[in-house]
Amino acid sequence: MSFIKKEEESQFGDWIFLVILLLVGLGFYWYYNTTKENALQNFNKANSLYENQSWVQALAAYDSLQNSPWKNDSLDSVLYQRHSELNDRAVSQWTLLEELQKLEIAQDTFLLVVRLKQVQGTEFLSTAQLAELKRIQNLKISSATTKSE
Repeated sequence: MSFIKKEEESQFGDWIFLVILLLVGLGFYWYYNTTKENALQNFNKANSLYENQSWVQALAAYDSLQNSPWKNDSLDSVLYQRHSELNDRAVSQWTLLEELQKLEIAQDTFLLVVRLKQVQGTEFLSTAQLAELKRIQNLKISSATTKSE
């Protein structure tokens, strides 16, 4: 026989723990679904920009999607393929402009005319780069007309 009273075990702490666990689970479920929905909306936006050939905006959208907290395998592969394609397009435009500037400095008008015919897009060039390209194109025209006279 014991003279110390035994405290009744309280189940109040157990209920608090279960409620907290339930709230954490619901919070995670809400976060997962929200990020998934936002990522899918952003991917659809980037996809429509790509299909409408808005290359600069599509590249920016794909850039932001690379850091998305939610991606599945099929969207991820499309994302990286298109981002790589658009990035290659931008780099090729910048490289072509650099080549044109070097050919102008070297005064190689034949190769300059050949490379100018290869200019297909200028959407990734800045305003200053576009002005430089126009200047080189006008230079080519003026040098071609003076040589033919």
